[in-house]
Amino acid sequence: MPAKKNKGKNILAEKDYASPKLMIQFICPKCNRDLVWAYENASVYCRTCDRWVRADQMKRINPAKIDPNKNQLFLF
Repeated sequence: MPAKKNKGKNILAEKDYASPKLMIQFICPKCNRDLVWAYENASVYCRTCDRWVRADQMKRINPAKIDPNKNQLFLF
């Protein structure tokens, strides 16, 4: 599916179609609490530490990922 163009700018990038939206497990880097499974670009709130956590701030990332449309985990 080609990307639509609007005055020379791409509205939808081609990588949106190539990579599936996967969910990762968020873990608070400060208190190591398991927070939630969410999309990689989400920000998650830790009520214990009173802070927002993004995927790039986590010290350790679980290699397992979930496709929300399927019932199976992706490992590695």
